[in-house]
Amino acid sequence: MDIINTQGLSHNCIYRGKNWGTFTSLSAVEQFLSDHGVSTGLFKDLYIGDYFKIQDGTYNVEWEIAGFDTYYQKGDTAFTNHHIALIPKTNLLTSKMNDTNDTTGGYYNSYMHQSVIPTIDTNLATILGNHLLARRALLSNAMNKDLTSGAGAGWMGSTTGWDWYTVKSCLMSEVAVYGSKVFSSSFHDIGEDCERLPIFQFKGHSHTRQWFWLRAVASASGFANATGFGSAGTYGASDAGGGVRPLICVG
Repeated sequence: MDIINTQGLSHNCIYRGKNWGTFTSLSAVEQFLSDHGVSTGLFKDLYIGDYFKIQDGTYNVEWEIAGFDTYYQKGDTAFTNHHIALIPKTNLLTSKMNDTNDTTGGYYNSYMHQSVIPTIDTNLATILGNHLLARRALLSNAMNKDLTSGAGAGWMGSTTGWDWYTVKSCLMSEVAVYGSKVFSSSFHDIGEDCERLPIFQFKGHSHTRQWFWLRAVASASGFANATGFGSAGTYGASDAGGGVRPLICVG
């Protein structure tokens, strides 16, 4: 790895939390990315927890830097764009994962990923344009209700397959949040999202007291979530009160 990129990666080790204001146009985003050398992996004067509002006209929430080059070179096709990984500080909206308490088809085939996530991509692109980067993610796509879940406690239902898919926004894995699996039914629920995000080395996931969905199947009927109380949890897939807090890469 070249020296410039190594210098940029060192920014993963410092938490600051500076407010960079509000982005209301693509040109403002492009100026910000240029000023901070994001495309070259310099990340000048940017640190973990720094944040800005994306005024997309729908969600209009603050997004914080969760990591630098977090997914660089990952994927069956290498992700070669230098980038900042962002997560919203609060839920964008609430939604169910599926119409019923059934996790057949894993995360990839869920209502969340097939219907909610594409709308998020479209809305964010009104401000981020092509700087909302596409990358390859390894997502679960099958579940066998007759297999014991890795969640333990006698739970049944485990993911049994995965594949590489192109994503822009995507729910986080348990490992990305906690640094380990808790309720994930199998390794298929983790995929390439197998490292803890730098931001969660500095603060917990429950600062807003809002719970949000994770992409891990927990059983034949439920998905994992990060609770508003600071613990790991699960809910039935049809719970419409689940927060949607996806990760995106911008560069």
